[in-house]
This record gives sequence, C-alpha cells and structure tokens, in this order.
Amino acid sequence: MENKTNHICIIDDDPLFRFSSKKMIEIGSCSNTCFLIFENGLEAYSYFVEALKTNSKLPNLILLDINMPVMDGWEFLEKITLLENSKNLKITVVSSSSGSDDILKAKNYAIVNDYITKPFNMAKIKRILSKLKN
Repeated sequence: MENKTNHICIIDDDPLFRFSSKKMIEIGSCSNTCFLIFENGLEAYSYFVEALKTNSKLPNLILLDINMPVMDGWEFLEKITLLENSKNLKITVVSSSSGSDDILKAKNYAIVNDYITKPFNMAKIKRILSKLKN
C-alpha cells in the first residue's frame, strides 16, 4: 500500500485549537501528514500568494477559522479567490459560529468545500480526512 502524504494547512489564531486539531489529525490519519500553520489570514495569504505564483505544492486541505485578528477568514477568502490558480485550493471553514448566515456565506465561495463547527472531535476529524481520500 502506498504511503500517501497529506499536506494540511491550519489558519487559526487559537493556539489550543491549532495544537489539538493537529494532534487529532495525526491520530486519525493513516498516512504521513505535513502541516503548515498560520496564526492569521494575512500570514497565510502572504504564503499562498507566493505558492500560487511559483506553482509550489499546495496543501490537500486548508482549515480556516473565520474570527481572527489582523485578517479574518472572510477577508482571506475574498482576497485568495482573486488570485490566479486559487480554484485548486480546498478550504474547510472551521468556526465556533453555527449561524446559518455564516454557513451560507461560506458556501458562496467555490473553494470552500465544507463548514465545520468547533469544538473539534474525532468524528469531525474523520469527516475531514474521508474527504481527503476522495
């Protein structure tokens, strides 16, 4: 069996969420996982501007928080969708908001493939990982 490596990007200002989600993904994944971790949308956006420009390897999945300082998830989505080749990104919005307005707003972005509410648990991790396999 081929040992696939998943590249997962976590964009979230909460250090506890970054740590716990990384650990749960490592436990729930039966493949190698490399992580890119950013504390806000601006750090991530700067990275992706360069990565898309140079055709660098993109993450299989981006977990994006909505409420962050500096550049929040909505601003990140607005700016990233304007970049060439951004349609190849697969973003799962991860938010403490379960409001239907936020869920509908997220689904208006073609690059958003899922919306998951916090807190994370293994069932939600398995849902995310099953999408990586497809």
